[in-house]
Amino acid sequence: SLPPSIHPSRPPASLPLSRSLSLSSPSLWLAPQAQQLVSSAVNVAKWVSVYGHTPNNDSCTVCLTLAIKAPPFFVDTAASGLAWASPPEGTAFVARYGRPIAFNITAGSSSISQRVSVVLVADPGAPNGMYIADPQFILVSSLNLYLTVRTVTFSPSPGQLGSTYPVCFLSLDTSVDTTGTAEEQALAKTLGKSLSRCITVQAPLAVVTWNGTTPCPTDPTAVTWGDGGATSAGACRPYGNRTVTAGCKYSFTLAASAPGYDLVIRERSSPISCPLCVASGVSVPLCSAGSSGACCGDGRCEGAESSGSCPGDCAAELDYSITDLGRDSNNVAHASVTWRMERETQGRTLLRCYDAVDILGGLSVVDKTINDHNSPIFCIAFIVSRCR
Repeated sequence: SLPPSIHPSRPPASLPLSRSLSLSSPSLWLAPQAQQLVSSAVNVAKWVSVYGHTPNNDSCTVCLTLAIKAPPFFVDTAASGLAWASPPEGTAFVARYGRPIAFNITAGSSSISQRVSVVLVADPGAPNGMYIADPQFILVSSLNLYLTVRTVTFSPSPGQLGSTYPVCFLSLDTSVDTTGTAEEQALAKTLGKSLSRCITVQAPLAVVTWNGTTPCPTDPTAVTWGDGGATSAGACRPYGNRTVTAGCKYSFTLAASAPGYDLVIRERSSPISCPLCVASGVSVPLCSAGSSGACCGDGRCEGAESSGSCPGDCAAELDYSITDLGRDSNNVAHASVTWRMERETQGRTLLRCYDAVDILGGLSVVDKTINDHNSPIFCIAFIVSRCR
């Protein structure tokens, strides 16, 4: 009879093979022998006379092969050098509107007999719109690897911007034998499952800065840019004022950028408002029932209105232009503005505002937060003095 620790058809779950054998070996050849122990009740001499050999003579050799299966594993780029390998654990991808990302999740095994699947972990799941392609199966004979590759693509919608999504995957050995006792089935399922591979996908809004705008408008708060009172070279607050003289030409260049987005600059029409452009604030509101004071829509060009903020009330200025200069090598959008104030504007404070919009998503993908560093809109109040 065979000792209980070795069985030719199925090794018990408690057999500690993994502690003494290399899991890199696909199989192990064993040739155990069974030996009968002689009881004191047996007449050895009579046994020999009848059977021709002692009762504890070696039995015939019993041979068997034990396959050593390692759990499936994810194939990393750094370790394998394979172009379709998986990103490392904790990789953070950045997906912007209209600019899809793509990466592979690749799992493998060291045995051709193993079939590995790659599955999404239900919790946390995946963001809407993420597509996980059907698996491809690749044999890399030089590395003795049988790979399963799934390609993941994602392009966020405007409503998903500003969020971060965790996504996790598992690789499973679909050839695991689930027969046997409950304990053996549980062990087989554990050995047939990899550790999870988790990444994050960040979907940022377009956060606009106006650094590089020249010259910067005057800051009415008289507080210098930056921490500790230090002025950052090339930095510009997205609001302010300039004192100009009627009949004189004033020119400036707007510069706007948002990491990963392609911006263009255009003038915004009413309603516009800039509470910080001048000490008391300035705005061009739309007219409504009961409106008092200057407003856009009453047919009169007055208050802070101009042809840009209220084209319905104000005729186009004879000497005003905004020219799109495109984006430079650093993907910074530029626009040139030139304006000669007409005599009729003397004594008024005129407000003009400019938007930075993404060429694919417009304003819907731009962060609406307005502070000293970032803003989707750049406003300048022109304080028009009389010609001397």
